[in-house]
Amino acid sequence: MSLREQYASNCIEHFLATQYTGITWKPNGKRVAGGNGPGSNLNQLNSSYGAFVDLNDVLFFTDYFNNRVAKCDQGASRGLIYAEGQCGTSNQDKLCNPTAITFNKEGTLLATVQYG
Repeated sequence: MSLREQYASNCIEHFLATQYTGITWKPNGKRVAGGNGPGSNLNQLNSSYGAFVDLNDVLFFTDYFNNRVAKCDQGASRGLIYAEGQCGTSNQDKLCNPTAITFNKEGTLLATVQYG
């Protein structure tokens, strides 16, 4: 995987796939996360809407209904939880339904979320 690749998320089929730079979707993209049906196990996703690749080619991706951001090192077969939260709490510092992610120049995760 390189930074030249783009990532596409399919929230209906619950997987992330690589998409090479270009205008048209390449249907033979490689699955890099999920693909084992919806669920909360580390080899599953439950609606992923956002992905980010850092300078070390580590893929970070949202897992909307599991209220978490996971990371997947190059060549890994499953993700690791990077940040997670719980919807419905009164604290606004809890991760709830993350949709988009990025990192600032200091390496702090910035996520667009829905507070419950």
